[in-house]
Amino acid sequence: MNELKEILKERKQHGLISDHQLDFSDEIFNSEDLIVNNFLKEKTLETQNISAKGSLALGKVFSEVFEKLQGSKTYEKFIQLNGFNRRTALRHRKRFEIFKIVPEERKPMIAMLPMELIEKISNNEEELLPYIENGISREELETLIQGLEIDNTDNMKIKFSETEKSVEEKIVALGNLSIERINSLEEGKKYKINNLLKKIEKILGEY
Repeated sequence: MNELKEILKERKQHGLISDHQLDFSDEIFNSEDLIVNNFLKEKTLETQNISAKGSLALGKVFSEVFEKLQGSKTYEKFIQLNGFNRRTALRHRKRFEIFKIVPEERKPMIAMLPMELIEKISNNEEELLPYIENGISREELETLIQGLEIDNTDNMKIKFSETEKSVEEKIVALGNLSIERINSLEEGKKYKINNLLKKIEKILGEY
């Protein structure tokens, strides 16, 4: 957590994002009025930095609350009371988590990426993070995501999901199942669930 504070503090004067990392090719930045052009470029840079730092700060807060409350229903009430939905809060958290682990020179790109790309990266970190760490451009990353088809061990295709929950949220959701819901299942399904629970318990080292 202190790492993010230090990074943002260090770049306070110069900004998290530099002007050379932005695209000023649009005609609104290239009119005959140079004063207006420079003004719009300056305000675009300012806007991007405010947006990036805000998302990272929110991600830090949501991550801290999620960990403290262990993803309980109180967490969902917290984000709702603060004007956010679960999916948006998750995207801010994922940006913050990815931002922390990528190399220093890749942090500005992660800070600027649209939320939908952050979500897709978080759903396929193992496959995409090496490309990001090795310097892939945003355009190349978007092309890679659009055409990416990954075979898993069952020769199925992993597809990007806009509504995919995190591992933590799935575990919490399972823990919130009622006894009535479980008792309503067929005996065959109960048997399968019992076997799966034994495997999970073995992985967690509880038995």
